[in-house]
Amino acid sequence: MTRALLLAAGYGTRLGDIVNTTPKCLLEFNNQPLLKKWLDDLYINNVKEILVNTHYLPEKVNKFIYSIKNNYPKMNIHVTHENELLGTGGTLLKNIDFFKNEDGMLIHADNLIFDNLTNFIKHHETRPKRTNLTIFCFETTSPESCGIVEVDSDFIGKNFYEKSKENHGFLASGACFIFDKIFIQKLSSEPFAICDFSKDILPKYIKKSYIYQTNKPFFDIGTPENYSMALLRAKELS
Repeated sequence: MTRALLLAAGYGTRLGDIVNTTPKCLLEFNNQPLLKKWLDDLYINNVKEILVNTHYLPEKVNKFIYSIKNNYPKMNIHVTHENELLGTGGTLLKNIDFFKNEDGMLIHADNLIFDNLTNFIKHHETRPKRTNLTIFCFETTSPESCGIVEVDSDFIGKNFYEKSKENHGFLASGACFIFDKIFIQKLSSEPFAICDFSKDILPKYIKKSYIYQTNKPFFDIGTPENYSMALLRAKELS
């Protein structure tokens, strides 16, 4: 796998003043911006082509990327700016040609994971032949605020429930995905629209999805409470 799309355009409005002058993807953990952590992990795993989408405070994201490009001599980092937010699914559909019918990754760059991406990639490489998508998952204590995945005995997806108040278990999507070229080919036939990947695309492909469950901490840093907990855990594990 050589290509990854990092979603970094959102406002992070739930974080309030925390993101008044800093985009969510550049919030720091142990003096390292979150976006850099993702780039480091991808570089270690020989992902050579990166596409980062921007919208909120794009000049700061651009400046940061320009400042660290030389740290990754074998990686090309591209930026696509959205004058209007396309949604996580819309961004993927708009940039589907970036993947050139190769295996690729779609990553919400405002999540903090402590697992090694290598483990996730290896899991994808051993997926059952009938699956085209691998989902990074974690066990959550607040399923009503997550996308919950139901799996069969082979850890292949059965159903997906986005922020449901009903009880569907505690296995949550970490909004980090690896897909093969067949998935890209199928997605190419989808009509382009401003849409959400988890709400509008993932349910169509959940039964073709292989599940990776991390045993490491995972944080969606979208709320002040989660952000504070993530900061504390990052310091503990540093």
